[in-house]
Amino acid sequence: MKKFQYLALLLAAFMTISCENDDNGRDVIIDWAPLELFVYLSDADGNNLLDPEYEYAYDSANIVLTYEGKEYEVINYLTPNEPQVKPMEYLAVFDAPYICHDTKGVARLTIGEWGRNEKWDMATVDVAWGDGTTDTFAFSHDFTYNPEYRNDADNGWGYTFTTQYYLNGESHDGCMYYLVK
Repeated sequence: MKKFQYLALLLAAFMTISCENDDNGRDVIIDWAPLELFVYLSDADGNNLLDPEYEYAYDSANIVLTYEGKEYEVINYLTPNEPQVKPMEYLAVFDAPYICHDTKGVARLTIGEWGRNEKWDMATVDVAWGDGTTDTFAFSHDFTYNPEYRNDADNGWGYTFTTQYYLNGESHDGCMYYLVK
């Protein structure tokens, strides 16, 4: 029984020491939101061509995306109430594009993901819409890190991100694209 008491006492002492160290200099684990591209597509009258409820919407089975030499089809529609958030602390991995609804219920094409803590030089995605037209989406992404601020939320935990977006070879403002066909 004495051995058990000594072991319990030793374990309690170890846990106390460990807890004290947690408050002094422990690094924060950061899970940056991945880079994604969001494409809204409408006709000249403002009808959403990605909304399956619209009778003249593009057929998702005919939309083909090409990234790094590989072709992807739009694989599914997500309903407005279906969860679209992934759990924290996972690696961003590029996967098949999908059509989902934004927070306002508007259907959009989501393309990605790319890791924000990686550098990307003109990552290019071609989307063939199935109507004979193709659009090219691209971005370059860079970051710097200053270890002096590694635990400082006010200074981005030491990270500074820079991302430039492009549409059909022209500079574009942000990751949301509003196209009219």
